Amino acid sequence: MAKTRRILDRYRLTERLASGGSAEVWRARDDQLQRDVAVKLLHPHLLPDKRSRDRLVAEARAAASLSHPGIVGIYDVDVSGEAPALVMELVDGEPLAARLERDGPLPSAEAARIVAEVSEALFHAHKRGVVHRDVKPGNILLERDGRARLVDFGIAHSLAETAERLTLTGTVIGTLRYMGPEQLTGEPITPRTDLYGLGTVLHEALTGRAPFPSRTPVGLVEAQRAGPPAMDDVDPALAALTSACLAFDPAGRPLHAGALAEALRAWLAGDPQAALAIAPVPAADTQAGLGSQPFQFCLQIGIRHSN
Repeated sequence: MAKTRRILDRYRLTERLASGGSAEVWRARDDQLQRDVAVKLLHPHLLPDKRSRDRLVAEARAAASLSHPGIVGIYDVDVSGEAPALVMELVDGEPLAARLERDGPLPSAEAARIVAEVSEALFHAHKRGVVHRDVKPGNILLERDGRARLVDFGIAHSLAETAERLTLTGTVIGTLRYMGPEQLTGEPITPRTDLYGLGTVLHEALTGRAPFPSRTPVGLVEAQRAGPPAMDDVDPALAALTSACLAFDPAGRPLHAGALAEALRAWLAGDPQAALAIAPVPAADTQAGLGSQPFQFCLQIGIRHSN
């Protein structure tokens, strides 16, 4: 009989729940507190040295400090074994990605509610200096009652150096189509990077497809620069919010995740004005406003500006 695997001599792995390109997720039993937890075992080659593993510990500590009903809690971290491990709250549900793959686009109200809940969770994190960096349907868990929970804070940052090294050799860690332009071009990562991720989630939840399905980083950046595709069959206010989140220039996105959540909550209550107010300036109207922010507007309408 195979020996039961344990993490930190405390968490007994009982059932593998999922496996992907960066990790395996297991159901485990916490023998001290007598409760089930989730254990994410990261593939060892992604965190090959002490520096990268120390960074994972630091990010796990930051994520563990977050306390919000929309954030899956982190309980423990272990970098002593071959495979670094994160011990997390076990959520009874499924990823949004699985729901979309099985059922296709969501009703508009459900899509808006889910993204509003995730936006509120991100706003809580951003106010405490924590940026997720990998917002996508696969990192949003839907509980049995439909409530959305965001998982995997800190992992994308912990893998950043490895991701950069592999990108230079033609391999990208993570799901390419959900990465913001600044992630692909090496620009600073800010809370508005997570807003881009929310835009991809809202677009896919409303239409059943990612906004930019390019297969290469260069192709994706070019598609992002051209702007998001039309969403003709989507409510205009929700389409406007989606386009705002997907702005190529982060300065063109909503001010913060709290503003996005408020606009979505207002739309759910029957008031589309807050959502429409966040909409990007239409191309035909940009020339009058180029004086104060020429670069931002030129990016939105797909032209090059020179002084």
